[in-house]
Amino acid sequence: MCFDVDSQPPIASHHGLPVRTEDPEKHVLKPERFDLSADAAACLNRARRDGRRIVAVGTTTTRTLEYVAQKYGRFEKSSGEADIFILPGYQFKAVNAMQAVNAMPTPSRAATCWYRCPTSSACNA
Repeated sequence: MCFDVDSQPPIASHHGLPVRTEDPEKHVLKPERFDLSADAAACLNRARRDGRRIVAVGTTTTRTLEYVAQKYGRFEKSSGEADIFILPGYQFKAVNAMQAVNAMPTPSRAATCWYRCPTSSACNA
C-alpha cells in the first residue's frame, strides 16, 4: 500500500450533480475540482510500471485519473477541474477497473457508467 491511512487523502475531489435525463449524452456534466498529490501520482505510476491494476473507487476518482492521464500521458501532481464525460465506448487510459459508489438517492454518473457500458473493461472488474 502506498499511503498511510491516517494521512491526508492523496486525491481530493469535489462532487458534481446526478444525471437527471434518460439519455446521458444530453446531461450537462459540470467539471469536478480535484487535487492529485505527488505521492499519489508516484504510486500510480509505479503501479502502472510494475504491471499492476489501477482500480478507481467512484466516478469522481475515475474522471480525475482519466483526465490527468489524458493531459500529461502519465500521472502527475496536479489540481484543476476534470471535465471529461465517460460514456459507453470511452477508451480508458488510466484505470483498469472502476468500482461504482452510488451514494446518491438518484441515478449518478456511476450508475450510468456501470449499467450502460457492460462490455467496458473498466466496468467489468
